[in-house]
Amino acid sequence: MKTRGIFFPVLILIASQMGEHLAAQDPSALVVMQKSDEQSKAHDERADLTMLLVNSGGKERTRKVQWVTKTDARNNRSSLIRFLSPADVEGTGFLSLEYAGREDDQWLYLPALKKVRRISASNETDNFIGSDFTYEDLDREDLDQYAYTSLGAEKIDNADCYVVQAVPNNEQKKKESGYSKRSIYVRKDNFTVVQTKYYDKNGELLKVLRGTDVRLAKGTDKWRAYRLELNNLRTGHKTILTFQNVAINRGIDQEFFTQRYLERAN
Repeated sequence: MKTRGIFFPVLILIASQMGEHLAAQDPSALVVMQKSDEQSKAHDERADLTMLLVNSGGKERTRKVQWVTKTDARNNRSSLIRFLSPADVEGTGFLSLEYAGREDDQWLYLPALKKVRRISASNETDNFIGSDFTYEDLDREDLDQYAYTSLGAEKIDNADCYVVQAVPNNEQKKKESGYSKRSIYVRKDNFTVVQTKYYDKNGELLKVLRGTDVRLAKGTDKWRAYRLELNNLRTGHKTILTFQNVAINRGIDQEFFTQRYLERAN
């Protein structure tokens, strides 16, 4: 049935007012991602991690990991990940250095070979030390490299979330990335990412990352998900990270973020 007479302009006015109200209540997708980035950002941070690898048959392997990161005045981040156990990965380390305006530097140290291997852009889609995370997944969100659009809102674990779609916005990023797009779920109350869906180059859902046990880090105003579970829907394998002893803005020596330290024995 068509709407006629005075009702049509009235409906237009109501729709316009509703649109203005929704816009006021729902930040743009980019603003959501900017607020999430700002919430997660810290001058320095360290944590002990337990990494649980579970294959499709339910067999489990456990690894102990140390993680430290530091952000400089230019917003460039340096990160070091070092495996403490078991023996087959003990001493393995990964160092990532971000730079403004050029490609990041990433190195992997394999103690069995006593050799540091540089990770290039062509390696970004490789899995990280047998986990379901790729080297790309370990990078911090680079807001300049993606086009963000709103997919509405959804509840995750009873928390209202913005749903934002991220698509590489340039040909180089499209080529380097292992994903055609991601759907990112950001809590409305504290702007913490609590779920990310990763889609392969053909647009098929490949992996789902869930963040739970969300709470304030002790002595800070920074929210963190203390448990991350990444499920690979294609292989049936999953990786679970549990964070302990999280310390934010306590001070970290720059020495951690050097190739010399990367090769140092524990």
